[in-house]
Amino acid sequence: MNNKSPLKILIDGEPTQKDRVEDYDIAILAGGSNHFPQGVHLPLLALEKTTHNFHHAPVGKKPSERPIDVLYRSSNCTPWREKLATELRQALERENLRFVATGKCTAGGTQDTSYEKNQGWGVCSECEDAKMMISFENFSEGRHYLSEKPFLGWQHGSIPLYKGNGQSLMREVGILPESMVDAGSFADDHAFVDHVVALAKDPARLEALQRIAPLKEGQDLRSTEPLRQLASRRGITPLADDARVFIDNLNTPLWEEITRTLGATRYRQVHSEEEADLVMKTCCGWSRTV
Repeated sequence: MNNKSPLKILIDGEPTQKDRVEDYDIAILAGGSNHFPQGVHLPLLALEKTTHNFHHAPVGKKPSERPIDVLYRSSNCTPWREKLATELRQALERENLRFVATGKCTAGGTQDTSYEKNQGWGVCSECEDAKMMISFENFSEGRHYLSEKPFLGWQHGSIPLYKGNGQSLMREVGILPESMVDAGSFADDHAFVDHVVALAKDPARLEALQRIAPLKEGQDLRSTEPLRQLASRRGITPLADDARVFIDNLNTPLWEEITRTLGATRYRQVHSEEEADLVMKTCCGWSRTV
C-alpha cells in the first residue's frame, strides 16, 4: 500500500478531454496542451500509427506513378471537413483529375471499395497510390491539436493537404512546413483549392515536394525533453529509481520513456493505482479512427 499520493499523469489523444485535466499533475495531450499549465504535447499519435523516422523522404512511387490525385480517408464526417473536401473534389473532377474517398466520408461522391478494408488506421495501401492526401484535423478552436494525419501521408510519400491548428506543435517537434500544403497559408479556402488543382497537374512540383524530408536534422519524434522541461518548471519531485508504476493501457506509445524521464529508471509495474507511485491514465486516443 502506498501511503502518499502518487504522481498522476493523463495521456489523452483527443482534440478535447473528457477527464478533468485539473485532477492531474501532468497532462500529455494531443489537443489543448496550450490550454493547461500542466499540459505538454508529445507526438504519440504519430508514433502509434506510423513507423517511418521522417528524417528522409520515404522510398516509394513517384507522383507520376500514382493514379490517385487526392485521397480522402476519413470516417468522422464533420460538416466543415466534408464541405472543404467536397469543394476540392468538385474542382478536381472539373479538370478530369481523380479524387478518391475510401472511408465512410465521401465529400458528396461515392466510396471507392477497390482497396482492402479493415487494414487498421495506421495501414494504408491506397496511400501508396495517392499523390496528395487530405489531412484535415478534427480540432477545437483555441486548443492546438496535432494527430497522426499528416504523418500518415509523409510515411507513404503522399503530400499532406493540411488544415488545422497544429502548426505550433509541428514546429515544436521539428516538422518543416514546406513538406506539406497548409490551407492556413492561403488567403481563403478557394485559393487553397485552386493551388491543389494546379499542383495535381504539375508532376515536377509534386516530385520536388515529395523529396522534402519532413523532420529537421537532429530532431527526434521520440524525445521526451518537453516533458522533462515541464516537470522542472512545475517543481515536480523526481520519482525514486525503483518507483512502482500503474498504467491502464500498455499500448500507449512512449510510456516507458515517460516513466524513465520522470526518474524511475528501474521501475516496477504494479496492477492497481493504490500500490503505485506513478499512475498513468489514458483516454480515447489509442487505436481509434478519426
